[in-house]
Amino acid sequence: MTQAQTLRGALWSIQAYAAFYLLQGGLKLAGVIYDPAAHRAFFGGPPQGTQMRYYGDVLGASAAALAVFALSRFLPAKRPPDLWILTGTALALIAFDVTFFFSRVLAAP
Repeated sequence: MTQAQTLRGALWSIQAYAAFYLLQGGLKLAGVIYDPAAHRAFFGGPPQGTQMRYYGDVLGASAAALAVFALSRFLPAKRPPDLWILTGTALALIAFDVTFFFSRVLAAP
């Protein structure tokens, strides 16, 4: 695997992480939820009360990023990757994630 292929895989995995994190939080998909009062983790829908889903979102997004990076190793490298397109897309998705996060934090009553 060349250095350009590794960089392309890393940029794709950043995009997968950002996209999965944004979709899972925005669509309120089921995920791993931690209840600190009961000291247990479970798989479920939107959290209620003191339950947190941050760790489940990070775990799911990390799994998506690892899967995309592993799959990128098998893609052919017939031409050099368009790194500026991949970098711009990754940064845009990260900006969407930050905006989504702060919209929930600042909109709290």
